Amino acid sequence: MTTLLRRCLACTLATLLLWPSLAAASGSVDAAHRIVNTGGSPDNLKQWSDKDNAHWHEYEGETFTNRTGGSLVAGDVAALDSANDSSVVLSDVVSSAKKFVVAQASISNTAAGEFARSGVVSIKATGAIARGEYVRKSATTKTVETTGVTALDAVPPPRGALGIALAAAAGGFVTGLLYGQTVIGPVLDVIGPQSPIANTVAETTLYSVSIPVSALGTLGEVLARVRGHISGTGTTGDCTWRMKYGATTMVTVVQQISSAAGDDLATSPFNIAFALLGAGATNAQRAHVQQFLSDVTGGTTVQLTPVQKRGTAAEDSTAVKVLAITVQFSAAAAGNTVTLEHGMTTIER
Repeated sequence: MTTLLRRCLACTLATLLLWPSLAAASGSVDAAHRIVNTGGSPDNLKQWSDKDNAHWHEYEGETFTNRTGGSLVAGDVAALDSANDSSVVLSDVVSSAKKFVVAQASISNTAAGEFARSGVVSIKATGAIARGEYVRKSATTKTVETTGVTALDAVPPPRGALGIALAAAAGGFVTGLLYGQTVIGPVLDVIGPQSPIANTVAETTLYSVSIPVSALGTLGEVLARVRGHISGTGTTGDCTWRMKYGATTMVTVVQQISSAAGDDLATSPFNIAFALLGAGATNAQRAHVQQFLSDVTGGTTVQLTPVQKRGTAAEDSTAVKVLAITVQFSAAAAGNTVTLEHGMTTIER
């Protein structure tokens, strides 16, 4: 018993005597998850333990080789490289479905370094991002941007979402929770109520969304649906609706908002389904539009008129192109308004 007690006391004394040496020998966790002595003022055991715990529990890190063609700094966003083992490259396509990671230090081109693949990280951002919004890859190099969609019980994350903003940001950096996997579900974009378009004769975009590279392919389909209300109580005239893809106006619909003075269209709903289809090649598309509009028909009768039209385009869908729905009044008046209440775009196949 006495021998055992002596041994325990000796062990305790040795630990106390060695504590400064252990502290001096400890350092930080490097990109390969090894403990290194940084020199100068190394971590003590508690500091090292805190760093090690943060390293493993704040985010999940992995070592990749930077093949972006330039240096990266902490917060830069890069995509996994399919052409090289354990490497990353630049990919600056909005809503890309690629797997993205975030640099955790300055990493020279062709050098290996640590990247976060999931968890809580500081991410380089562009534009305003609200707390709780889903974020996606931006067209601005090495950054993320807001999807415009807030995480809610009944709202699915949009296609291309990488994670959720944990705090508001106005460019610079945003603190976000990375999923570890990019959302590749059918929902590309969702938008809620917008300010009315009123008192103008200028063609104005009611709804638009960027269609990712090759989302259409040769036989794909993208479906945009918008709902809202229109008022023509300002003057006689009409409202022209245009459905566009890239630089091409594929379908035009003219809605009568009044047939005579004092016979104006009161606030009434509209419902538009704009199906954009690949027509057998990446530079050939068709549009099928179904539009329900309230219309004045010679006198005081207002009815809901179904309109179905089709059109074509020859845009290069292997590049990002914008799908848009615009409106244009023939006369400016405060009472001539179009208001978007909801818009959603899905990739059907």
